[in-house]
Amino acid sequence: MEYSRLGWYNDMMNVEIMWKEVYKDDNKLPSIGTQMIEFWDYEEGTLKPWRASANFIYPYKQNGQDRILRIVPDSERTVKQILAELDFMDHLRKQGLPILEPLLSKKGKKIESGKNENGLFHAVVYDRAPGKYIEFEDLNEKQWLECGRMMARLHNASLKFKPHPERRRRTWIDDIIISIQKLSEEDVEIKKILLHLQKVVDKIPKEEFYGLIHYDFCYDNIIWDNDSYVIIDLDDAAYYPFVADIAYGIDDVREQTPEREEQILNWFSTGYKEIKQLPTDWREQLNLFYDLEDSIKYARTLYAYHGTDPEQYPEWLTKLKERHFKSMKAEKERLIAKYNEVI
Repeated sequence: MEYSRLGWYNDMMNVEIMWKEVYKDDNKLPSIGTQMIEFWDYEEGTLKPWRASANFIYPYKQNGQDRILRIVPDSERTVKQILAELDFMDHLRKQGLPILEPLLSKKGKKIESGKNENGLFHAVVYDRAPGKYIEFEDLNEKQWLECGRMMARLHNASLKFKPHPERRRRTWIDDIIISIQKLSEEDVEIKKILLHLQKVVDKIPKEEFYGLIHYDFCYDNIIWDNDSYVIIDLDDAAYYPFVADIAYGIDDVREQTPEREEQILNWFSTGYKEIKQLPTDWREQLNLFYDLEDSIKYARTLYAYHGTDPEQYPEWLTKLKERHFKSMKAEKERLIAKYNEVI
């Protein structure tokens, strides 16, 4: 069995864990997926590995219904962190947003846990949303307007969310602190840039423009079914100024021509402002959060390869690392050139 999508750059689990589990599947040995699916009912022979990045994703069928098994190492997300995610999702559903509900296991639990030689893992199951995601470049004006509206609805709902007192999602400050801790001494420039960005973000008024955001509101986390949609993958939700959600969600706009970028931002912001006000300086904030995103991505990706043994890598992982480190080098050079005065 082979995963069709491996190691996305924006967020990736420890590579050592990822490749060992994928290697198992390549050799048709028992994997964490075949172990964890036993907590739920399923049709034999339908479980297939599909994606390995922040999570292991396994589509399968039960009584003809398409479902998704999502598995994450405890080293990436604890049970409390997953429960905090599910709390937020439950709140969003109650506020009328199209968010999937986790399916209970045979034991009546939302989350099941299990161990193998690669450590402790946690699993959640969802129905597979009908429809499909639309590639970034294929989204039209109508869909960009609706993307803006749906994010604004999510942010309005976020303002009403009261987290469980014993479990909270991380904050933007946590991301900066953890990123600095993950960086090596060789990356002193990125550390200084992160500390500078922390001071700048800290000055942004919070109030109605701050709360728990999706964080990964990108094109492949919206499933379209004609004019309806479902929002998926809130596992990276965190407390940030709301403009960060726009920056991280439509990050690919930076790869478009200036004219196309302006067109998409106009469509998106027009839809957003139909539902909720944007800060007057949201465009300036957008560039700020692009830089924060790139700095955090740099640290996350570097850490994902920490402690791995390249000599054991299969060919696909060697190529993946080369692509990641090439991108990281370019981002580091860009950030250092832009923030040369603060470092």
